[in-house]
Amino acid sequence: MAQPEAPGDPDPSGAELSRLDSLLAPLFTDAALRPLLLVVGASLVTFGTGLVLLAARSRNRFAALTVVLLIIASVESIQRDLRRRSFGPRARLVVGFWAATGMCAGAIVWMGWY
Repeated sequence: MAQPEAPGDPDPSGAELSRLDSLLAPLFTDAALRPLLLVVGASLVTFGTGLVLLAARSRNRFAALTVVLLIIASVESIQRDLRRRSFGPRARLVVGFWAATGMCAGAIVWMGWY
């Protein structure tokens, strides 16, 4: 007879979720939390776009340093997931953030708004 899973056991796929991934996972799975994910994501992308534009176009050293630190933290976060051989919710959010930030910054420069 198979034993039931304990609440703290990793998921059945074999990939163990970190604490942050287990906190972020409901945002992707629970349909009631998706508007929250959309609003928080849009706010972070807006902030990131402004920071990237400030660093690149205005040559602000502090904004450039902040962007470099965010990139380092993002790479470290993705490397942690790749070491575990999984691409969890945290890595998806990081990649999505940088992709959306780059697209928004590019669109703003292309339209001539900044």
